Amino acid sequence: MTVTTAWVIQGMTIDSGSVVLENFTTRTQGLSIRQEAQIGRFGTSHGRLQLDNQDNALTPAGGGSLQNYDWFNAVYKFKVQSTLGGSTLASDVCFMVCTDIRFDDDGTRSVAILTLADPFIYAARDQVTAISLSSPVYDSLDEIMLDIVNGYSSGGDAITAVAFPRFAAAADSQMTIERGNNDITVTAPANDNDIGYTGKLQTLQSGSARDYINNQVLPTGPSVAFPANVSTSGSGASTKFDFNAFYINRKLTRETVGGNDKFKKYVFNENGSAGVYPIMFASTQFNSAEVSNQATVQDQGASGDAVVSNNSTSQQGLGVRSVNYNNVILPQATPSQTAKTNVAEWWTTRFDTVSFVTQQITTTLGAIEPHIDTSSQNTNFTDLLSGDDCLWTYAEVTLTPTGASSAKTYKCVIVGRSIDATPSDTRITFDLVSAIDNQSIKLDNTDIGILDTFRLG
Repeated sequence: MTVTTAWVIQGMTIDSGSVVLENFTTRTQGLSIRQEAQIGRFGTSHGRLQLDNQDNALTPAGGGSLQNYDWFNAVYKFKVQSTLGGSTLASDVCFMVCTDIRFDDDGTRSVAILTLADPFIYAARDQVTAISLSSPVYDSLDEIMLDIVNGYSSGGDAITAVAFPRFAAAADSQMTIERGNNDITVTAPANDNDIGYTGKLQTLQSGSARDYINNQVLPTGPSVAFPANVSTSGSGASTKFDFNAFYINRKLTRETVGGNDKFKKYVFNENGSAGVYPIMFASTQFNSAEVSNQATVQDQGASGDAVVSNNSTSQQGLGVRSVNYNNVILPQATPSQTAKTNVAEWWTTRFDTVSFVTQQITTTLGAIEPHIDTSSQNTNFTDLLSGDDCLWTYAEVTLTPTGASSAKTYKCVIVGRSIDATPSDTRITFDLVSAIDNQSIKLDNTDIGILDTFRLG
């Protein structure tokens, strides 16, 4: 008994307080999804969906059943159902909105092709003027992101919310946050030891909400955030869409949050076995592009000189590889040089060496299915497909290079994936980085709890 999988593609809107789903599954001829998560920048999702329009049902003003469908006013949900022994689990792979649509017809074949992006694309389009608050707001970095996107008002200070579409709801859509790990206990304003978990929201340069997050908020950790699930909250006329972002602080390692263990492990090798995912292609490289041995950090108020951290040992062997952050929102009334050094040295001590690690692997759902034959394996499989539970998670890759006599295991983190699906099969390529650099030590964990190997948080 092995698992079988099936895609479900739906358009979501809200009508009179209820979610309305339009099913496009049987029309789907193919889809592609690209998802990325990076340190210090808000992640992205992009995609394309091709739908059969042979019956002319989709053409605007064409007389068909969906001629009036509002393509730009819906959230598109991509889900994989995984059935084992009559029991079905569902995995929310991605949620996106339509940024463009074209109808191609050569007289024989008619299709509709949607260009898609994550809902936070609206936070990149919403240009706003510079913001200066009379009273600074000290809070965790994820809460500051919510203030920037959802709006803030206190004592005459105000930040205007991002103008998300309502997608047929009566109430405004909003951003929500799912935490992947826990902050340390911090004070506000912080002392030098608290840097990296909280920030001071006071001055934001001209740009979009996404610009603020990318240039000032996430680099303060540095932290990771990326688009996740879309859900609804409220009831009746107040029902609205919640665009969720998954947030991981500077420790980079998933933890148990609110009793829910967010740490995941996925195992891959060449042939696959029970609960182990087979690899069709692998690329193993030196990760020289990820090296940072010089970091310049200045706070948003430019209090004192910018701090430049240099790792001379790394520079002597690899040359200078630099990062530069000019407006981090350090959580101090007057940020200290020590606080700026804390952020700068995070880069130059964590990413100062080159390692040889698997950076890309490819598999297919058809190749995986024969190796899933228990409920626990099916749960891990659906987690792997989920956008929330796949990105920025631990992966173990075992390979025997062609011509070699023994296998080698690489400890990795999944930081991106590309999915290409047709009615016959689904191909998934995972982008990987070194777990030694991109995870912090997790005590009592057999995978990333190795002293003198994994970084301290």
